[in-house]
Amino acid sequence: MTKYLDACLAIARKNLKNDQDARDVVQTAFLNAVVAIRTEGYAERQSFKSWLFRIVYNEIVNFARKRKRAPGTLNVVNEPYEKLIDPLERQEKCEAVRRALSVLTPVELEFVNLHYLESRDYDDVSQIMGLKKSALYEMNRLGLKKLKQAIDPDRQ
Repeated sequence: MTKYLDACLAIARKNLKNDQDARDVVQTAFLNAVVAIRTEGYAERQSFKSWLFRIVYNEIVNFARKRKRAPGTLNVVNEPYEKLIDPLERQEKCEAVRRALSVLTPVELEFVNLHYLESRDYDDVSQIMGLKKSALYEMNRLGLKKLKQAIDPDRQ
């Protein structure tokens, strides 16, 4: 399991925005994984990595519910061309993206994080989030529609 520690911490940090909270969540998730292995054994229906990431994701959601805050928000990715953009223009664009992303639910944001920012395929995202691929395809379609509407409200 320690092989996946850094990846699990990265997922938790990205979602919780706090290093200590991320460490606590990953520690609890690893404990839950060990208990599950000892009591139920590991059923190889999915890869161990996906199974462990799913446990971490569930613990992030549980932690967020306890703290009454969303599992995460997206950071605007720094693009290589950012040095060419006027800082004020860049700030305006970042704010526009943040406003557009605010129309998405926490679950939709998590999908965007996993699929678009972490480049995970639908199979991985499905296992991590515990949703069917068909639900993810629909979430993607509707989420993109929401974002387009938020960016350009006059567009139908």
